[in-house]
Amino acid sequence: MPFKPQKWLLYSPVAMLPFLAAMSLGTGPAQEKLLARATLALESAAAPWAHVAVNGRDLTLTGLAPTVADRDRALAAIAGVPGIRRIEAAGLSAQE
Repeated sequence: MPFKPQKWLLYSPVAMLPFLAAMSLGTGPAQEKLLARATLALESAAAPWAHVAVNGRDLTLTGLAPTVADRDRALAAIAGVPGIRRIEAAGLSAQE
């Protein structure tokens, strides 16, 4: 059976359809849910000073905590949120 590259080129878009569909669905809804859960966790931990940003399943927590205990409480609250892969405390500091 001879190799016919024209057929490969003809049917390659069909093979790409599942990948394109997955990319079009994206991670937007999942990120929004994760952001909502993280924000709710910060509200329940009484940390209005903390701000969270989501990139995929990674969270970045920023803000100026009144005390070191408040900073630790906010980190613990975020760590308890299901679905988070990694927490980065960028620019997170506590007033001394």
